[in-house]
Amino acid sequence: VLLIFGIMLFVLGLPYYKIKKSQGSKLLNIVKIFFFSLRVSLRNKMMNQTNVNELNIQENQKSKKSNDSNSFLDHAINFYSQDEISDCKKFFDAIPIFAVYPIFWALSEQHSSAWVIQASKLDLQILGIYVEPEQVGLLNPVF
Repeated sequence: VLLIFGIMLFVLGLPYYKIKKSQGSKLLNIVKIFFFSLRVSLRNKMMNQTNVNELNIQENQKSKKSNDSNSFLDHAINFYSQDEISDCKKFFDAIPIFAVYPIFWALSEQHSSAWVIQASKLDLQILGIYVEPEQVGLLNPVF
């Protein structure tokens, strides 16, 4: 009943949505900026022109309104907009957060028998209290 109500509500509200056409892939744009910056950075290092490039980056940094840290993505500042480069930096800043998700879910999805086997090999003194290996699974919600 709730599913039907939700679908009806969605269909009735459809005329009020602003449907925008796709302006291209953000991910593809991030990949382009990354490889362009990497190529320019490597080329500058091979040609020993890093001092000239650093001056260009510093001049561009003065004109920027944001206080982004100086990164190799700034090599693309003359070819891509500041918003695109800022989006790319934000994307790479978020990667460490999502990189730990598989580790969390791998540990979270272990069955109770795996917890018991692993706990039997650990030191189970927690705050001066000995915990039985079978009780370790109960501590999961606490921590």
